[in-house]
Amino acid sequence: MKKLALLGATGALALVPALHATTASAAVAADCGARPGGGWVYNAKTLDSSPVRTGPYEACTKKKTYAAGKSVALACWLTNSYGNLWYKENSSNLYIYGGHFSSSVKSHVEPCEG
Repeated sequence: MKKLALLGATGALALVPALHATTASAAVAADCGARPGGGWVYNAKTLDSSPVRTGPYEACTKKKTYAAGKSVALACWLTNSYGNLWYKENSSNLYIYGGHFSSSVKSHVEPCEG
């Protein structure tokens, strides 16, 4: 019985890395989803034509594009796995790359949670 229990525990431990590897590869698709966060809203103007995406990656689906000078209500900021700054819109779960705003905007916006 002890051997079976030990084997069961060993088998469970052997599966953990396999499950972790699957989760890591599936995480790329999940990165285009909504994230919690936001408190105070800060209105910032875009510096140029700014695509708005479903997640904080260029590979995420583009939902719309704002023209240069458009005032956008930002809820929070985050950095993606590449270290790039993105802002979450207040009225939606959509994201805009930080390079489309003045570098001073981040100091007026809270970081996203999670």
